[in-house]
Amino acid sequence: MFINTKLFYLIIISVTLLGCLVHADGFANKSTNSIEVVGVYSMILQTNGDYIFADPSEFWRGVWKEDPNHWRVELNFEKTNTADFTLEVAIGVVDTNLLSIDKPHYFEAPDGKFEVFELQDANGVLIQPKPGKQLQRKFPKQISVGEYRRDRVGGIRNLFYLHTTDTPPTTVGRHKLNDVFSITNEGDFLLTVQPVLFKDTNDLNQHFPLWGPTMTVADSNTNFFERIDFPSVSAKIHLFPLHKN
Repeated sequence: MFINTKLFYLIIISVTLLGCLVHADGFANKSTNSIEVVGVYSMILQTNGDYIFADPSEFWRGVWKEDPNHWRVELNFEKTNTADFTLEVAIGVVDTNLLSIDKPHYFEAPDGKFEVFELQDANGVLIQPKPGKQLQRKFPKQISVGEYRRDRVGGIRNLFYLHTTDTPPTTVGRHKLNDVFSITNEGDFLLTVQPVLFKDTNDLNQHFPLWGPTMTVADSNTNFFERIDFPSVSAKIHLFPLHKN
């Protein structure tokens, strides 16, 4: 009788401990597999402590257009106060073939400008940018490498980071619209933006894949980057003057 009673209690203890382990494991799985919102994206916490993006469709939150080569250009608007908006221009890819390490490296425009950056009012009249705030430039088919600024070791700045298809697109510009244009009347406007990148056709980047190629002054005067065109994207937006008369 004593042996049976002892065995009974051992069974009870074993079952209780097993239940606790199962319960604890459930909590562990919940903490490592639950979806959390980090910034503006849904993220999954993995068992190694790293986060991964849960829903790639969230990357394309704004107004975007895709070209036949599966490059996408996106316009996002962030309201900074009751009157102004910050525009974010981003470029990404939705084709993994473009991510091959054998592909050339890309660079943003050396001066941060765009092929098209126009604002029209409801009547189709172009709003002129403020003096010194022009963001539009007609780029040539090829641009001299000498236009780019260098870092302290001679590497070319403005390297465009082409991310994988399961990470957000790369931002190539953030601008407050009221800093660029003189908005004098409240109303509906149409913003059109066409970004541009430049391709390293000479494979100058082959030995400096992280920070860009290093070249002498003579090299920079004889080498060119080739312009890569993207679709223009237009978005309607309701704007206010920052200071009413």
